[in-house]
Amino acid sequence: MRAAVAALLIAVAAGGSPAAASGDWQARTKGSTCFVKAQPVASTNAPPGRGPAYIAVVHNKAERNYDAVSVVSGFPDVTSSNAKIEIEGHTFELLPFNNAAFVRAGKPEQEVLAAMSRPGTLKVVWSSSIDGTTIVDNYSLQGFRESKLAADRACGRPSAHTAAR
Repeated sequence: MRAAVAALLIAVAAGGSPAAASGDWQARTKGSTCFVKAQPVASTNAPPGRGPAYIAVVHNKAERNYDAVSVVSGFPDVTSSNAKIEIEGHTFELLPFNNAAFVRAGKPEQEVLAAMSRPGTLKVVWSSSIDGTTIVDNYSLQGFRESKLAADRACGRPSAHTAAR
């Protein structure tokens, strides 16, 4: 699993060919991987020198793994941190691993994706269990739905949660 997670994050970080862009989100493809990605529009309490932070929804067509929600922290290791996504009053716990955190597969991922498909904002809250520091990354959801549909089409993925609107 660790190798698969690392490979997906490397593919997303490396970019890929543009499939579409809408609002603050970009849909891209790289080999058998299709994804949508956005960077924070604002961050609170982030230290200087922090690496790139972003949220992505990834399809790996070759492995038939779709809708994987991951958040890259911009730090070398957040495994001992607590992380959560907040979307318009709903909170979703994340599973930190290495430099990122992930939404639990299945129903939790589908709930996050449904919430992301509605207008609003998304916050990722990183809380250090070592020194108590809390960093908040704010993301716009403008364009998520359209970009997600483009990534779904690029990977031949029916999009049940975003198509019904």
